[in-house]
Amino acid sequence: MRHCRSDLSSNGLFTRRFNLCRHLSLFVALLMSVLFAVSAAAQSASPSASPSNSPSNSAPEAPSATVAVDRLAEVLRLDEVIDIMRDEGKEYARELEIELMPEGAGQLWQQHIARVYNAKDMRSEVTEALENRLTPKDLAAITAFFDTKTGQEILRFENAARRAMQDPAVEDIAWQQFSALRPGTERRLALHRFVRANDLLERNVAGALNANAQFFRGMTRGGALAMNEDEILRETWGQEQELREDTEKWLFGFLHLAYQPLSDAVLDDYIRFSKTPEGQALNTALFEGFDSMYRLISYRLGLGAAIALSGSTL
Repeated sequence: MRHCRSDLSSNGLFTRRFNLCRHLSLFVALLMSVLFAVSAAAQSASPSASPSNSPSNSAPEAPSATVAVDRLAEVLRLDEVIDIMRDEGKEYARELEIELMPEGAGQLWQQHIARVYNAKDMRSEVTEALENRLTPKDLAAITAFFDTKTGQEILRFENAARRAMQDPAVEDIAWQQFSALRPGTERRLALHRFVRANDLLERNVAGALNANAQFFRGMTRGGALAMNEDEILRETWGQEQELREDTEKWLFGFLHLAYQPLSDAVLDDYIRFSKTPEGQALNTALFEGFDSMYRLISYRLGLGAAIALSGSTL
């Protein structure tokens, strides 16, 4: 399995977070070895709200921040992004079923996956972060930037690239094309500036490690693993280098593919916006929202997998 993932771009949703399906699949083999070791060890061990000041005949008004966030989510095509992530997640879950699930668990597992990848829950994690992190000034500036012909083109290109890179062959080609760019060329330098401006590599790696740890915690809570917190962190950090290399390849391949249609001038404008206080605030909010979303999903996947492995009802 290659991707499910995570994000825009500097201010889009897809480069905000790497790919849950991707980074979970990186340690399925490790997880199998841990399960085997735990099983062997077990065999050898002994057993008040305040009153309103508004007139009673006044109709309640929706909070302006909520309205502005809903409008921004619409402009950012958040529902489309969530749909792509759900497709990626369900594909990963099918692979997880093949790797880990006992025979006969398929129907219950699929029902569990439908609950885990609930679009409303996924969306609410992201919009809550947007509402908590962004000021009215931020919301206005971000919406104004993306609610333009160019802004919408950027988002469409990002979504199309994300869907295309669900195919491992496309992912490989995208990385090869980026790698073929000569050092010092304007496009290669611009993509590196874009990544640095938004701290995309470090934040994606950190988010992936957090989600992996949550998967182990879910497996432990469900009884499939007997790991303490130190052991979970050690196993998780043992993946850091491989995860970093894989994330870097995916990230630059994705950016190259998504922004190929953009002129250098448009890409430079995008980078400049991402460096503004409003662009940085969006970057932080999106990472927080997607991190929260994927930590929850990852934990539920681990817990569900553990319960299924035990033969219990999900």
